[in-house]
Amino acid sequence: MCYEQRPRAWGERDRGRGGSEEDQARGQSAPPPIAVREASAEEQQPGKGQSVGSAEHDQVCALSWRWIFAVPLVVALAALALAPRLLPDTTPSRSRTLDLPGALLATAGITLASYGLIVTDTRPWSSVGVLAPLLCGAALLAAFWYAECQAPDPLLPPGFLLDRRRVLALAAIALSACGTAMTFVVLSLQLQQARDWSQLQTSAAFVPFAVALIASSRAAGPLIGRYGARTVTAAGLGTGAAGLTLLALTGIDAHISYGYGLLPGLVLLPAGTAASFAGAAVLATEGVPQQQTGLAGGVLNTAMELGPTLLLAILLTLGSDASSLVATGAALAAVALLNRRTK
Repeated sequence: MCYEQRPRAWGERDRGRGGSEEDQARGQSAPPPIAVREASAEEQQPGKGQSVGSAEHDQVCALSWRWIFAVPLVVALAALALAPRLLPDTTPSRSRTLDLPGALLATAGITLASYGLIVTDTRPWSSVGVLAPLLCGAALLAAFWYAECQAPDPLLPPGFLLDRRRVLALAAIALSACGTAMTFVVLSLQLQQARDWSQLQTSAAFVPFAVALIASSRAAGPLIGRYGARTVTAAGLGTGAAGLTLLALTGIDAHISYGYGLLPGLVLLPAGTAASFAGAAVLATEGVPQQQTGLAGGVLNTAMELGPTLLLAILLTLGSDASSLVATGAALAAVALLNRRTK
Protein backbone atom coordinates (compact mmCIF):
# COMPACT_ATOMS: atom_id res chain seq x y z
CA MET A 1 0.00 0.00 0.00
CA CYS A 2 1.27 3.42 -0.95
CA TYR A 3 1.51 5.92 1.88
CA GLU A 4 0.25 9.37 0.83
CA GLN A 5 0.07 11.33 4.09
CA ARG A 6 -3.45 10.24 4.94
CA PRO A 7 -4.65 7.84 7.63
CA ARG A 8 -6.24 5.14 5.49
CA ALA A 9 -7.03 4.63 1.85
CA TRP A 10 -9.93 2.29 2.42
CA GLY A 11 -11.80 3.42 -0.65
CA GLU A 12 -8.94 2.36 -2.89
CA ARG A 13 -9.27 -1.20 -1.63
CA ASP A 14 -12.94 -1.41 -2.54
CA ARG A 15 -12.72 -3.82 -5.42
CA GLY A 16 -15.56 -4.28 -7.91
CA ARG A 17 -18.20 -6.56 -6.48
CA GLY A 18 -20.27 -6.74 -9.60
CA GLY A 19 -17.90 -9.30 -11.04
CA SER A 20 -18.68 -11.88 -8.38
CA GLU A 21 -22.42 -11.69 -9.03
CA GLU A 22 -21.82 -11.79 -12.77
CA ASP A 23 -19.57 -14.81 -12.31
CA GLN A 24 -22.41 -16.46 -10.44
CA ALA A 25 -24.87 -15.75 -13.23
CA ARG A 26 -22.47 -17.03 -15.86
CA GLY A 27 -21.67 -20.08 -13.76
CA GLN A 28 -25.33 -21.11 -13.86
CA SER A 29 -24.97 -21.78 -17.56
CA ALA A 30 -21.46 -23.24 -17.43
CA PRO A 31 -20.80 -26.99 -17.39
CA PRO A 32 -21.23 -28.01 -13.72
CA PRO A 33 -17.93 -29.94 -13.34
CA ILE A 34 -15.95 -26.96 -14.63
CA ALA A 35 -17.82 -24.58 -12.33
CA VAL A 36 -17.06 -26.72 -9.27
CA ARG A 37 -13.38 -27.07 -10.13
CA GLU A 38 -13.07 -23.32 -10.67
CA ALA A 39 -14.82 -22.51 -7.39
CA SER A 40 -12.70 -24.94 -5.36
CA ALA A 41 -9.43 -23.81 -6.92
CA GLU A 42 -10.14 -20.10 -6.61
CA GLU A 43 -10.74 -20.33 -2.87
CA GLN A 44 -7.07 -21.21 -2.35
CA GLN A 45 -5.77 -18.32 -4.49
CA PRO A 46 -6.88 -14.96 -2.96
CA GLY A 47 -4.24 -14.88 -0.25
CA LYS A 48 -1.53 -15.79 -2.74
CA GLY A 49 -2.62 -12.98 -5.01
CA GLN A 50 -2.68 -10.50 -2.13
CA SER A 51 0.78 -11.57 -0.99
CA VAL A 52 2.36 -11.26 -4.42
CA GLY A 53 0.36 -8.13 -5.21
CA SER A 54 1.42 -6.40 -2.02
CA ALA A 55 5.08 -7.10 -2.67
CA GLU A 56 4.92 -5.99 -6.29
CA HIS A 57 2.83 -2.89 -5.62
CA ASP A 58 5.08 -1.67 -2.83
CA GLN A 59 8.03 -1.79 -5.20
CA VAL A 60 6.06 -0.06 -7.97
CA CYS A 61 5.04 2.65 -5.49
CA ALA A 62 8.69 3.62 -5.18
CA LEU A 63 8.23 5.18 -8.64
CA SER A 64 4.71 6.59 -8.19
CA TRP A 65 1.48 5.29 -6.67
CA ARG A 66 -0.24 5.82 -10.01
CA TRP A 67 1.77 2.99 -11.55
CA ILE A 68 0.02 0.41 -9.38
CA PHE A 69 -2.95 0.64 -11.73
CA ALA A 70 -0.77 -0.28 -14.71
CA VAL A 71 -0.04 -3.78 -13.37
CA PRO A 72 -3.63 -5.12 -13.43
CA LEU A 73 -4.18 -3.39 -16.77
CA VAL A 74 -1.28 -5.31 -18.34
CA VAL A 75 -2.54 -8.58 -16.83
CA ALA A 76 -6.09 -7.94 -18.06
CA LEU A 77 -4.91 -7.19 -21.60
CA ALA A 78 -2.78 -10.33 -21.63
CA ALA A 79 -5.76 -12.39 -20.42
CA LEU A 80 -8.00 -10.94 -23.13
CA ALA A 81 -5.44 -11.77 -25.79
CA LEU A 82 -4.89 -15.37 -24.59
CA ALA A 83 -8.45 -16.26 -23.58
CA PRO A 84 -9.71 -17.27 -27.06
CA ARG A 85 -6.80 -19.68 -27.44
CA LEU A 86 -6.70 -21.17 -23.94
CA LEU A 87 -10.33 -21.33 -22.80
CA PRO A 88 -12.54 -24.20 -24.02
CA ASP A 89 -15.34 -23.38 -26.44
CA THR A 90 -18.45 -24.32 -24.48
CA THR A 91 -22.02 -23.80 -25.55
CA PRO A 92 -24.11 -22.45 -22.67
CA SER A 93 -27.33 -24.17 -21.79
CA ARG A 94 -30.49 -22.32 -22.78
CA SER A 95 -32.60 -23.99 -20.10
CA ARG A 96 -32.04 -21.19 -17.59
CA THR A 97 -32.46 -17.46 -17.84
CA LEU A 98 -30.41 -14.66 -16.34
CA ASP A 99 -31.97 -13.10 -13.26
CA LEU A 100 -30.93 -9.58 -14.21
CA PRO A 101 -33.08 -7.75 -11.59
CA GLY A 102 -31.62 -9.92 -8.84
CA ALA A 103 -28.05 -9.35 -10.02
CA LEU A 104 -28.56 -5.58 -10.22
CA LEU A 105 -30.24 -5.35 -6.79
CA ALA A 106 -27.57 -7.44 -5.06
CA THR A 107 -24.66 -5.61 -6.68
CA ALA A 108 -26.10 -2.15 -6.01
CA GLY A 109 -27.04 -3.04 -2.42
CA ILE A 110 -23.60 -4.42 -1.54
CA THR A 111 -21.87 -1.49 -3.23
CA LEU A 112 -23.89 1.18 -1.41
CA ALA A 113 -23.62 -0.55 1.97
CA SER A 114 -19.87 -0.96 1.57
CA TYR A 115 -19.46 2.68 0.57
CA GLY A 116 -21.46 3.86 3.57
CA LEU A 117 -19.20 1.88 5.92
CA ILE A 118 -16.01 3.00 4.21
CA VAL A 119 -16.76 6.72 4.52
CA THR A 120 -17.20 6.40 8.30
CA ASP A 121 -13.42 6.84 8.40
CA THR A 122 -13.88 10.52 7.51
CA ARG A 123 -17.53 11.24 8.38
CA PRO A 124 -19.61 10.74 11.54
CA TRP A 125 -22.13 7.90 11.65
CA SER A 126 -25.01 10.37 11.96
CA SER A 127 -24.11 12.25 8.78
CA VAL A 128 -26.21 12.01 5.63
CA GLY A 129 -23.17 10.82 3.69
CA VAL A 130 -23.05 7.68 5.86
CA LEU A 131 -26.72 7.00 6.62
CA ALA A 132 -28.01 7.52 3.08
CA PRO A 133 -25.88 4.84 1.38
CA LEU A 134 -26.25 2.45 4.33
CA LEU A 135 -30.04 2.68 4.38
CA CYS A 136 -30.32 2.55 0.60
CA GLY A 137 -27.99 -0.45 0.48
CA ALA A 138 -29.99 -2.27 3.17
CA ALA A 139 -33.24 -1.51 1.33
CA LEU A 140 -31.85 -2.82 -1.95
CA LEU A 141 -30.62 -6.02 -0.30
CA ALA A 142 -34.06 -6.52 1.28
CA ALA A 143 -35.61 -5.97 -2.15
CA PHE A 144 -33.16 -8.52 -3.57
CA TRP A 145 -34.24 -11.14 -1.04
CA TYR A 146 -37.92 -10.48 -1.77
CA ALA A 147 -37.30 -10.63 -5.53
CA GLU A 148 -35.47 -13.95 -5.16
CA CYS A 149 -38.40 -15.41 -3.22
CA GLN A 150 -40.77 -14.42 -6.03
CA ALA A 151 -38.58 -15.14 -9.08
CA PRO A 152 -39.33 -18.35 -11.03
CA ASP A 153 -35.61 -18.85 -11.71
CA PRO A 154 -33.79 -16.88 -8.96
CA LEU A 155 -30.13 -15.96 -9.00
CA LEU A 156 -29.83 -17.08 -5.36
CA PRO A 157 -32.57 -19.50 -4.30
CA PRO A 158 -33.38 -18.73 -0.63
CA GLY A 159 -33.23 -22.42 0.23
CA PHE A 160 -29.58 -22.57 -0.80
CA LEU A 161 -28.54 -20.77 2.39
CA LEU A 162 -30.66 -22.87 4.75
CA ASP A 163 -27.86 -25.42 5.16
CA ARG A 164 -26.08 -24.44 8.37
CA ARG A 165 -22.78 -26.02 7.35
CA ARG A 166 -22.80 -24.07 4.09
CA VAL A 167 -23.50 -20.79 5.87
CA LEU A 168 -20.65 -21.39 8.32
CA ALA A 169 -18.32 -22.29 5.45
CA LEU A 170 -19.19 -19.06 3.65
CA ALA A 171 -18.65 -17.12 6.89
CA ALA A 172 -15.24 -18.79 7.25
CA ILE A 173 -14.27 -17.75 3.72
CA ALA A 174 -15.44 -14.16 4.21
CA LEU A 175 -13.71 -13.76 7.58
CA SER A 176 -10.48 -15.37 6.38
CA ALA A 177 -10.37 -13.02 3.41
CA CYS A 178 -11.14 -10.11 5.76
CA GLY A 179 -8.33 -11.08 8.15
CA THR A 180 -5.82 -11.36 5.31
CA ALA A 181 -6.79 -8.02 3.79
CA MET A 182 -6.83 -6.30 7.18
CA THR A 183 -3.32 -7.54 7.92
CA PHE A 184 -1.97 -6.04 4.70
CA VAL A 185 -3.79 -2.75 5.24
CA VAL A 186 -2.94 -2.26 8.91
CA LEU A 187 0.63 -3.54 8.85
CA SER A 188 1.57 -1.77 5.62
CA LEU A 189 0.59 1.53 7.19
CA GLN A 190 2.16 0.68 10.53
CA LEU A 191 5.49 -0.35 9.03
CA GLN A 192 5.75 2.77 6.87
CA GLN A 193 4.35 5.27 9.35
CA ALA A 194 5.37 4.03 12.80
CA ARG A 195 8.63 2.29 11.84
CA ASP A 196 9.46 4.53 8.88
CA TRP A 197 10.20 1.57 6.62
CA SER A 198 10.53 1.99 2.87
CA GLN A 199 8.23 0.31 0.36
CA LEU A 200 10.88 -2.31 -0.38
CA GLN A 201 11.38 -3.10 3.32
CA THR A 202 7.61 -3.38 3.77
CA SER A 203 7.41 -5.79 0.84
CA ALA A 204 10.19 -7.92 2.27
CA ALA A 205 8.37 -8.11 5.61
CA PHE A 206 5.52 -10.02 3.95
CA VAL A 207 7.72 -12.64 2.24
CA PRO A 208 7.29 -15.13 5.15
CA PHE A 209 3.53 -14.56 4.84
CA ALA A 210 3.60 -15.65 1.19
CA VAL A 211 5.84 -18.64 1.90
CA ALA A 212 3.60 -19.89 4.72
CA LEU A 213 0.51 -19.37 2.57
CA ILE A 214 1.87 -21.40 -0.33
CA ALA A 215 3.11 -24.20 1.94
CA SER A 216 -0.23 -24.43 3.76
CA SER A 217 -2.17 -24.40 0.48
CA ARG A 218 -0.16 -27.36 -0.80
CA ALA A 219 -0.67 -29.27 2.45
CA ALA A 220 -4.39 -28.53 2.74
CA GLY A 221 -5.53 -31.09 0.15
CA PRO A 222 -3.85 -34.12 1.74
CA LEU A 223 -4.95 -32.97 5.20
CA ILE A 224 -8.57 -32.71 4.06
CA GLY A 225 -8.35 -36.20 2.58
CA ARG A 226 -7.02 -37.59 5.86
CA TYR A 227 -8.89 -35.65 8.56
CA GLY A 228 -11.91 -34.25 6.74
CA ALA A 229 -12.87 -30.78 5.59
CA ARG A 230 -14.65 -29.83 8.82
CA THR A 231 -11.63 -30.58 11.00
CA VAL A 232 -9.20 -28.79 8.69
CA THR A 233 -11.47 -25.74 8.45
CA ALA A 234 -11.83 -25.48 12.23
CA ALA A 235 -8.09 -25.93 12.77
CA GLY A 236 -7.29 -23.33 10.11
CA LEU A 237 -9.67 -20.79 11.59
CA GLY A 238 -8.21 -21.34 15.06
CA THR A 239 -4.66 -20.94 13.76
CA GLY A 240 -5.62 -17.77 11.90
CA ALA A 241 -7.26 -16.38 15.03
CA ALA A 242 -4.07 -17.03 17.00
CA GLY A 243 -2.03 -15.24 14.32
CA LEU A 244 -4.29 -12.17 14.36
CA THR A 245 -4.18 -12.03 18.15
CA LEU A 246 -0.38 -12.15 18.16
CA LEU A 247 -0.24 -9.36 15.56
CA ALA A 248 -2.61 -7.25 17.65
CA LEU A 249 -0.60 -7.78 20.86
CA THR A 250 2.94 -7.39 19.52
CA GLY A 251 2.86 -6.45 15.83
CA ILE A 252 1.46 -2.93 16.28
CA ASP A 253 4.15 -1.89 18.74
CA ALA A 254 6.97 -0.23 16.79
CA HIS A 255 9.40 -0.83 19.65
CA ILE A 256 9.16 -4.63 19.39
CA SER A 257 11.50 -6.29 16.91
CA TYR A 258 10.22 -7.80 13.67
CA GLY A 259 11.33 -11.33 14.55
CA TYR A 260 9.48 -11.33 17.86
CA GLY A 261 6.57 -8.99 17.23
CA LEU A 262 5.56 -9.61 13.61
CA LEU A 263 7.05 -12.83 12.27
CA PRO A 264 5.06 -15.37 14.38
CA GLY A 265 1.74 -13.78 13.42
CA LEU A 266 2.77 -13.41 9.78
CA VAL A 267 3.35 -17.18 9.67
CA LEU A 268 0.38 -18.41 11.70
CA LEU A 269 -2.23 -16.25 9.98
CA PRO A 270 -1.58 -17.36 6.36
CA ALA A 271 -1.06 -20.97 7.43
CA GLY A 272 -4.49 -20.93 9.04
CA THR A 273 -6.38 -18.98 6.40
CA ALA A 274 -5.08 -21.13 3.53
CA ALA A 275 -6.29 -24.27 5.30
CA SER A 276 -9.64 -22.71 6.16
CA PHE A 277 -10.14 -21.52 2.57
CA ALA A 278 -9.58 -25.02 1.20
CA GLY A 279 -11.70 -26.78 3.80
CA ALA A 280 -14.53 -24.27 3.66
CA ALA A 281 -14.67 -24.50 -0.14
CA VAL A 282 -15.27 -28.24 0.18
CA LEU A 283 -17.94 -27.78 2.85
CA ALA A 284 -19.73 -25.06 0.89
CA THR A 285 -19.97 -27.17 -2.27
CA GLU A 286 -20.53 -30.55 -0.63
CA GLY A 287 -23.88 -32.06 -1.53
CA VAL A 288 -24.71 -29.33 -4.06
CA PRO A 289 -26.88 -30.66 -6.92
CA GLN A 290 -25.21 -30.71 -10.29
CA GLN A 291 -27.48 -27.98 -11.64
CA GLN A 292 -26.46 -25.64 -8.80
CA THR A 293 -22.67 -25.96 -9.07
CA GLY A 294 -22.43 -22.62 -10.90
CA LEU A 295 -24.53 -21.05 -8.13
CA ALA A 296 -22.18 -22.49 -5.50
CA GLY A 297 -19.15 -21.05 -7.29
CA GLY A 298 -20.76 -17.61 -7.54
CA VAL A 299 -21.73 -17.57 -3.86
CA LEU A 300 -18.18 -18.59 -2.89
CA ASN A 301 -16.72 -15.76 -4.94
CA THR A 302 -19.20 -13.29 -3.45
CA ALA A 303 -18.27 -14.34 0.10
CA MET A 304 -14.59 -14.00 -0.78
CA GLU A 305 -15.18 -10.44 -2.05
CA LEU A 306 -17.42 -9.38 0.83
CA GLY A 307 -14.68 -10.13 3.37
CA PRO A 308 -12.13 -7.51 2.22
CA THR A 309 -14.89 -4.94 1.57
CA LEU A 310 -17.99 -5.08 3.75
CA LEU A 311 -16.58 -6.94 6.78
CA LEU A 312 -13.29 -5.04 6.64
CA ALA A 313 -15.15 -1.72 6.62
CA ILE A 314 -17.27 -2.79 9.60
CA LEU A 315 -14.37 -4.05 11.71
CA LEU A 316 -12.21 -1.01 11.02
CA THR A 317 -14.84 1.22 12.63
CA LEU A 318 -14.16 -0.38 16.04
CA GLY A 319 -11.42 2.11 16.89
CA SER A 320 -7.78 1.13 17.06
CA ASP A 321 -6.00 -1.21 14.66
CA ALA A 322 -5.34 -3.64 17.50
CA SER A 323 -9.06 -3.76 18.34
CA SER A 324 -9.92 -4.51 14.73
CA LEU A 325 -7.39 -7.35 14.56
CA VAL A 326 -8.58 -8.84 17.88
CA ALA A 327 -12.23 -8.62 16.82
CA THR A 328 -11.48 -10.40 13.54
CA GLY A 329 -9.55 -13.10 15.40
CA ALA A 330 -12.44 -13.56 17.84
CA ALA A 331 -14.88 -13.93 14.93
CA LEU A 332 -12.62 -16.56 13.34
CA ALA A 333 -12.44 -18.47 16.64
CA ALA A 334 -16.24 -18.33 17.06
CA VAL A 335 -16.85 -19.68 13.56
CA ALA A 336 -14.26 -22.41 14.21
CA LEU A 337 -16.14 -23.55 17.32
CA LEU A 338 -19.52 -23.47 15.58
CA ASN A 339 -18.12 -25.32 12.58
CA ARG A 340 -16.59 -27.98 14.82
CA ARG A 341 -19.91 -28.58 16.60
CA THR A 342 -22.06 -28.61 13.47
CA LYS A 343 -22.68 -32.06 12.03
